[in-house]
Amino acid sequence: MYFTEDSSASRYIPLEIEPITVAPSRADQTLPRPPKRLVPAITGPAIASSSRLLPPELWLTDSSRAAARMPPIAAIEGLIGVFWGTGVGGGLVLDGRPWLGRGAAGEIGHMVVKRGGAKCPCGRKGCMEAYAGRAAMEAEARRQHEEGVKTDLFKLMRKHERDRLTSGIWERAVDHNDQLATHLIDRAIEALGTGIASAVNLLDPEAVILGGGLGVRFGDRYMEPLTKEMGKHLFVDERPPAVRVVSLGDLGGAIGASLLVA
Repeated sequence: MYFTEDSSASRYIPLEIEPITVAPSRADQTLPRPPKRLVPAITGPAIASSSRLLPPELWLTDSSRAAARMPPIAAIEGLIGVFWGTGVGGGLVLDGRPWLGRGAAGEIGHMVVKRGGAKCPCGRKGCMEAYAGRAAMEAEARRQHEEGVKTDLFKLMRKHERDRLTSGIWERAVDHNDQLATHLIDRAIEALGTGIASAVNLLDPEAVILGGGLGVRFGDRYMEPLTKEMGKHLFVDERPPAVRVVSLGDLGGAIGASLLVA
């Protein structure tokens, strides 16, 4: 079951479509392609998602998610999902279908945005995630704070009884004009814009969908600088893709997973 928006009541109502059948598969087998109608020509959100918690036959890509809210004017055949959270996950829909590659497609967070740059949690250098992933941002904030840079990030973390710098802590720090937090968010936006633009140059999708904990909290707020940064690197800059924040928030991944097993 998908959901379509009832514009007259500003709510979502169930929409019955043909269910998705996914046959069991082994690691050495090719995952069957879902029907093209996975991204229907309707108004409303269509979601594809994956997680380590799903059985192997339902994986799309490791630790990646893709979500899209369909515009009211036409079907979307191609999109890039970018999930800005603990890391930077991704997912692809091409020709109306999730694109899996050989099983690891959509790892946009490990596109290199600076050769020989900051060390990524994956162990490599210069990945987008090294600058934009929340875990990497926290590591950089700790390093600078230990070197004497002033910040309220960790004071806010303790005040709100968190054991890490959650997206909510980052938001509060930025709201309080914390210079280090603002600098690291700005640096993340620059990395996201650069990496997303490179992916757009390769695939030419109709839309880019931004989700994840940080994406949901900062996507609308930083949409202008994000698209401006993308524009610096787009080959066809007069025809950029639509960039939208997911409408289902942090629930998008869970709802997408449930659709795959429904």
